[in-house]
Amino acid sequence: MDKARVFFTKELTPEAVVELYKRLGVELPGKVAVKVHSGEDGNQNYLRPEFMRPMIEYVGGTVVECNTAYGGARNTTPKHIELMKKHGWFECFDVDIMDSEAPDVVWQIPNGKVIKENHLGRHIEDYASMLVLSHFKGHPMGGYGGALKQLSIGCASSAGKAWIHSGGRQLEQEGLWVNRELRPGLPMYAAGVRQNGSLVVLIGLCTASEEQMTLYYQNLFRILCGLVETALVRAFEYESVVRENWYLPGTCLLRPAVFAEQLATACTLQEDKMAHHLLLQVTGRFKNRAEFNDRVRRSIRSTDAAGVGTNNAVYLLMNQTNEENLPLLTRRLGEKGLHVTAVPLDEQLRLIKTAKQEAPHV
Repeated sequence: MDKARVFFTKELTPEAVVELYKRLGVELPGKVAVKVHSGEDGNQNYLRPEFMRPMIEYVGGTVVECNTAYGGARNTTPKHIELMKKHGWFECFDVDIMDSEAPDVVWQIPNGKVIKENHLGRHIEDYASMLVLSHFKGHPMGGYGGALKQLSIGCASSAGKAWIHSGGRQLEQEGLWVNRELRPGLPMYAAGVRQNGSLVVLIGLCTASEEQMTLYYQNLFRILCGLVETALVRAFEYESVVRENWYLPGTCLLRPAVFAEQLATACTLQEDKMAHHLLLQVTGRFKNRAEFNDRVRRSIRSTDAAGVGTNNAVYLLMNQTNEENLPLLTRRLGEKGLHVTAVPLDEQLRLIKTAKQEAPHV
């Protein structure tokens, strides 16, 4: 790919913009879309339509925009049109909100690392070429916004923007709770992290000044929550995959090597007098694996572990438990159909050693 040619001018006039375009030596074919940022309500940092009028008229273009994925004056077509009228765009040009009509057009992203497709306003296919007019800006998140942002997130529909910010997990606009009444004891902002449609984490911002309760800061908080959500959900998915490899298929029983690792950790903590544990071997007969698995699952705590040794025996690792609790544990587990015997420390160490020898990579 050839290096891009960049033209620069210190003359900040509408005519200078047209002259820069002429230097490119490009003739945009067919119906021309001109992508702009229409400007947030109350924000003065956007290119004014009067300044861009000579350039847009030179290419005979139609000003195009797409709705946002956050609350405000640009997240629905009717509100967006009213704001663009307020900012003077309709007075100067033909304007097209590209995602004003459903459905969106979906373009594939070959070799995409995170998202494999992009959802754009369907009207983008009405144009043969596009001119992007951007104002350079330093983004509070630590980046710079310009032409690439105008083409990617800017041409994405409202749903497409949600798709990008969520890392390809959702097309819906998610809500942000704002403590508008400044009720004491509640966070100023709150937003949820969801996995497969279920709320798994709630993110709250406890303090914010009056100046930080504006739409600008709400959008920043929403973007931050989107980044956190992407990272957390990936971590959850990774943990889920790892856990699937830990257990014997369809059971709550850890594989020998994994169980030996947890037992080794428990032994080290006990040796350092930081914790206690009991290792119990399960004996008895069961109708099938499902019945046995169900009994084990209902008999141990979330801090305990059940696993299989290299000798195919089943063990229960009862953490934060000592010999004094053994009679009570034996009786309680027996009532649930699990007959157990305590495993002495020397036998535990042999189990760990054997597992390491058979699986040296663990």
